[in-house]
Amino acid sequence: MLDGAPGYEARWQEEPETDWVRTFHDAWQPFKVGRRFFLAPEWSEEATPENRLRLPLRPGRTCGSGKHPATQLALRALEDFLLPEETVLDVGTGSGILSEAALLLGARRVLACDIDPEAAVVAAQNLTHYGARVLVYAGSVRSVRTGAADFSVANINAESLCSLMPELARVTGRCAVVTGFPERDAGGVARAATRFFDLPARLAQDGWVALILMRG
Repeated sequence: MLDGAPGYEARWQEEPETDWVRTFHDAWQPFKVGRRFFLAPEWSEEATPENRLRLPLRPGRTCGSGKHPATQLALRALEDFLLPEETVLDVGTGSGILSEAALLLGARRVLACDIDPEAAVVAAQNLTHYGARVLVYAGSVRSVRTGAADFSVANINAESLCSLMPELARVTGRCAVVTGFPERDAGGVARAATRFFDLPARLAQDGWVALILMRG
C-alpha cells in the first residue's frame, strides 16, 4: 500500500517501446487553407500542390500552429484583402505564422508584436530569414507610430480587441482583420470597431469569426 494513499497499490505494467518523435510527427500532417496556402510541418517532404504557397508549421511553445479556426480565418482574410507591397502590422503574433503568410503574399514589410516576450523571441527566430522586411518586438500596438501600417491583423481575444480598437484605427491606413473570438462575442467586437471603421465583410468557420474592417 502506498503511504498516504489508502486504497491504491503500486502496479507494474510493461509498455511497448514507442518512437515518440515519430508519433509526434505523424500527428502533424500537411493541409490546405483557403485558396492559396499549404501548411506543412518543417519536417514534411510532401510536395507543395500547384498554385499553393507553402507555409511552414512549427508546433512548439507559442500559439499559431495553423490548426485553429481563428488562425485559418486570418489566413483566408489575408489572401482575400491584403494588397501587394503593403506594410502589415501583426498584433499578437505568437509563432509569427500570419506575418510569414503576409510576406509570402507580397507584403513589403511586417511589424509583428506580442505582449509575451517568449513569443516575440520565437517569432523573431522563425522569421529571421526574411531579414529587414520584418521587425518583431515584445509589446503592444500602442508602441507603433500613427499610420505605420496599411494593413493590420489581430488574432487575439474579444476583450483585448475592443480595448485596442482605437489604437488599431490610429495605426492602420486601409484595412484591418480582427479575429480570435467565437460567434457569441462578434457583436461586441463589431460595435467597438464601427466607431472607427466600416465593416464590409465577415468570415466564419466552426463557430469562430473574423471581421474585415476598412477605413472610410
